[in-house]
Amino acid sequence: MNLAGALDALGDALADATDAAFAADGLRDCGDDELLAVLAAAGRLRREAEAIMSDAAAQVLEREDRAAHPDRLTTRHGCRNVGELIQRATRVSRRTASDVMATARAVGRQVAGSTGELLPAEFPRLREALRAGQVSLDGVVGVVVAFRGCIVGRVELLAADEELAAAACGDGADAAPPASADELRAYARVWAAYLDQDGAEPAESRALRRRGITIGRRAEDGLVPVRGNLMPEVAAQLQLGIDSVLNPRVEEVAGPCFAESEPGSRGRTDRECGRAAHSRPEAARRARRAAHRGGGIRCSADPRRSRTHPGRIGARRGPRHRTRVCAPPR
Repeated sequence: MNLAGALDALGDALADATDAAFAADGLRDCGDDELLAVLAAAGRLRREAEAIMSDAAAQVLEREDRAAHPDRLTTRHGCRNVGELIQRATRVSRRTASDVMATARAVGRQVAGSTGELLPAEFPRLREALRAGQVSLDGVVGVVVAFRGCIVGRVELLAADEELAAAACGDGADAAPPASADELRAYARVWAAYLDQDGAEPAESRALRRRGITIGRRAEDGLVPVRGNLMPEVAAQLQLGIDSVLNPRVEEVAGPCFAESEPGSRGRTDRECGRAAHSRPEAARRARRAAHRGGGIRCSADPRRSRTHPGRIGARRGPRHRTRVCAPPR
């Protein structure tokens, strides 16, 4: 079957209907029932088109994984990835192309590498609903996003898939009408919360496994790349220590601060302060040296007037040894 030719013929017929609708405001004379029927029919055509786009994207993704780099579709057409290939072929946005790929991975059928047989889709019932034009691309994406990162068994996922597909088709237990994309997303979130009752604890465990800092090799320009992931509390402590060093001095101190201004000095301009990104490495170096010495981080030229100590970064002693907690600069 020449699927592309059949779609082109369908597109020509749809173009004629579109011309009739736009010519002389043809929809203006339609009654309320007929106008709603036109909306419903257009929505069905869109869902059917999205189903074909998703299946075609699934085939493209599968061929990208199997083919060598010079033989890939993306390479031969000058695209960086499959998303850009879908954007050029369908003229959609990057967000829509990402949704098409997410749907393709969720409802597409993979080929087993050892036996060559077709494996069932991750959401087989939603695949059938998408094929029948009962669920939209937004609905499938809402389900995929709701279950992303959840620790759910295959049996439980198939049970949720069957119920969600029934809700999308209007065949649910409560005899409700077909669910919209937002309703399907809400149902999927309820199922995900019910099946993965641990909630944020697995996410915290994954964060603990992924935390760390990597220091690369020295590059030709003399710089050493640093990359990694920090826990929120560690990042907050690091940011507070950097802020305690980079906080600019002002002429008059009216509230909590890190440093006292010298008599007759004026506040620094943005040019004098420099870019924060360029100043943070120096601040981190000073914080490390202060922590190594065990003497804290100096935030001004006079150590007796302004000094932060280990364990309470941001604390300050005045002339009468009164301690004030310093707030980070806003």
